[in-house]
Amino acid sequence: MITYQYTQKDWTTFKEGIKREWAVTNGIGGYAGSSMIGAHSRTHQGYLIASLHAPIERYLVFSKINETATVGTSTVSFETSQHCASGKTVYTEGQKFLTSFIYDGSVHYTYETDNFSFEKHITLKRNANVCAVSYELTAGDSDCTFTLTPLFNYREHSESSTPDTLKFETFTKDRTFYLVPEKNKDIAIRFQTSEGTFPNVKLFMTSTCSYRLKWILRQMGLTAITARLTCPLQFLPTQPKKFPSCAVSVT
Repeated sequence: MITYQYTQKDWTTFKEGIKREWAVTNGIGGYAGSSMIGAHSRTHQGYLIASLHAPIERYLVFSKINETATVGTSTVSFETSQHCASGKTVYTEGQKFLTSFIYDGSVHYTYETDNFSFEKHITLKRNANVCAVSYELTAGDSDCTFTLTPLFNYREHSESSTPDTLKFETFTKDRTFYLVPEKNKDIAIRFQTSEGTFPNVKLFMTSTCSYRLKWILRQMGLTAITARLTCPLQFLPTQPKKFPSCAVSVT
């Protein structure tokens, strides 16, 4: 497998950054894909487009994860996206903090600020509708809160969702968060983490008709992943820390 590596000189602007795209397949008709800077520019892009009856019936179930970090009194959003507001295109330019993109059959993003950095790794499980995302973070000598917002959906990969059609039944069991689409109760979208629980989880409709599940990781023996937790993560100066990975699957 050839490794492709790019740096900030390859995405001097948002529009330049979305010209290059990546894709990963799972061998049964499912796939993941986005742009080099992490902004989706096509209807069929996302972290998991599952093939419900391999190799056909491709449905977007997991769009992406947006990240923010609060270090001290400063909060930085790493979200990279484009959307319409008041008839104009608005850009959220998290790619300004993106320092490295590597494709080697899976995808690696590296983001850096003055006192915080993290690597994000995205891959698909072979012959299964499973996407895994892992993080490795490094902070300075200040407290840090790292917030992840996964975006979920359920639609045919070339169609669009509307608020009246995108509805889920949700429940939690054995540290797994389940979303059962109202349009197809024969399947379940499963969101799992390597550690932690999901008390008081709530879903919110976004302007792009995806659902978001907002949760904050906390380092207290790495045992808690909860909804809207406000306790900051504690980091040793410049010491990398691997965090629990998460996965989305369809059954």
